[in-house]
Amino acid sequence: MICARRGLDPWFVDAAIGRGRLDYDNRRWVADDSAIVSGFRTGGYFFGAVSTGYEVKYDALRLAPYVRVDFMSAQIDAYSARGPARSC
Repeated sequence: MICARRGLDPWFVDAAIGRGRLDYDNRRWVADDSAIVSGFRTGGYFFGAVSTGYEVKYDALRLAPYVRVDFMSAQIDAYSARGPARSC
């Protein structure tokens, strides 16, 4: 989700937040055992950002210095593998 506020001219404020899910599935060949092993891992993340700045206008020139704060957090669960016991 993104939100931008411009009604404070010449100041502006922008914000963004979001979240998501991670799913990793893989299969690999183990040559020593001549077997295919499958693995699985899940997780999630969320993030956000807020910025504010001041827009300076001079004829056709516009300059907008700003300050921004970002954060992100992710969590990945343990990896689990399935296949012949010697291959995992």
